Amino acid sequence: MPRYSTLYPDRDLDCQQALEDPLHTLLSLAEEAGWSRSESMEALRELIAAHLAMEQENMKADLEIAQAQADISTKH
Repeated sequence: MPRYSTLYPDRDLDCQQALEDPLHTLLSLAEEAGWSRSESMEALRELIAAHLAMEQENMKADLEIAQAQADISTKH
């Protein structure tokens, strides 16, 4: 849990620390299922990259929608 609800120095490090144990649990579950640790980490890397790309596309679409709505409202 973040120490503060606003941005602060080392917030990213606090987030990393909070994710460390769940990450190890996830990697252990994948190993128990038969995946190697390197396979699991590569899969996670690819999933994260895909999610980041999707978020960027969503932000771009949101901006385009907002611009189109602004254009429509200025024409009326």
